Amino acid sequence: MSNNYLAITIGPIYKMMQEARKTRELWSVSFTFSRLMKHVIDAFCENGQLLSPSKNVKQPLHGAGVFPDRCYFKLSGDFLKNNDISDIKARAFKNFGDDTGIRSGVEDYQVYVVQAKINSHPVGTLNTMLDTLELQQKYSQQTTLNWSEYWNPKASMLFFQNLYKKAYDKNDVLPNLLVNNATFIKRFPSIPEIATNELAKRHTEKYWRALGYLGIDTGSGVLEFQNLNKQINVAEPDDDTEIIDTIKKTFPEDFLTRHKYFTVVQADGDNVGKLIKAIEVSGGNLNNFSNALNNFASKAAGLLVLYGGFPVYIGGDDLLFFAPLANNENNDLFTVKFPRPDGTFGSVFGNNLFFLLSKLNEEFQIQLKPVTDLYND
Repeated sequence: MSNNYLAITIGPIYKMMQEARKTRELWSVSFTFSRLMKHVIDAFCENGQLLSPSKNVKQPLHGAGVFPDRCYFKLSGDFLKNNDISDIKARAFKNFGDDTGIRSGVEDYQVYVVQAKINSHPVGTLNTMLDTLELQQKYSQQTTLNWSEYWNPKASMLFFQNLYKKAYDKNDVLPNLLVNNATFIKRFPSIPEIATNELAKRHTEKYWRALGYLGIDTGSGVLEFQNLNKQINVAEPDDDTEIIDTIKKTFPEDFLTRHKYFTVVQADGDNVGKLIKAIEVSGGNLNNFSNALNNFASKAAGLLVLYGGFPVYIGGDDLLFFAPLANNENNDLFTVKFPRPDGTFGSVFGNNLFFLLSKLNEEFQIQLKPVTDLYND
């Protein structure tokens, strides 16, 4: 029996990411696209059943964008007319603008819709249709969004602070730092701050005081670093070279060569498309699969923060995050055991990125195992 289905893709994500010049700008592109998809899904849900992503997407996940760039619906009636689709998109963009402060709308963030009558394998079929749509290069080749309006150092604080309030819990991974006598701000870390995250954890007060902050909200109270009456014009540091030089001078004994570097990791799960097809062919429940991915996202976000990383996007089987090369503060939390010839077990402290990646891979397999066991060849 045929049913009517609708699928949506949004963009141009990578083109906008290419415009980012700082870590917080790259993060904001990912997070705002995630929020756009949230509002698109909310608006179109009135017209049918959401098949993917799951309705149970967990948020916030330590600042990570959690909604993917595609979604799929089983319509409750006939195909939507073009005027109806335009009205729904306009409502989604209004809510998106109210949420993020970005008002540019359809001209810059694109939302494309396909509809089809399908007998079986709806998600796989719709996914192929969306692939074809994107290959037709219907996305605009140049974005017109005036990011300088939002990313200008003189005007960006309110924009980023608004996003951070939606992306992070009160006592989350981004510290609440005190500037300008009475103003608290959160700050997505710069490259040198990511690379030296373990120093910030080990010497919290000395670290942030060196960068010019007046205090920090610890959750149990405000810790003032300096006399606020004497320093009321401290500005948020914005120059990466100046930041790394300051950290090196402040911690001459602790600063290591690896503190000059950081990593950007982009990863996705193997054979996920094949698994979705197997579930649909057998008439299985895609919700169980989506919920397993949600559980992985939650676990992965926790592991990243435990290590000292900063999630940018965790949705479906995809990961994008910043991380230091190593973190000696938490080496005992990634211990890897190995068998000895005599039957006993030894262990290696997992304090670097490779142990983190291994742990993430292990967690992915654990969370997906109940689903993959049902559909193995």
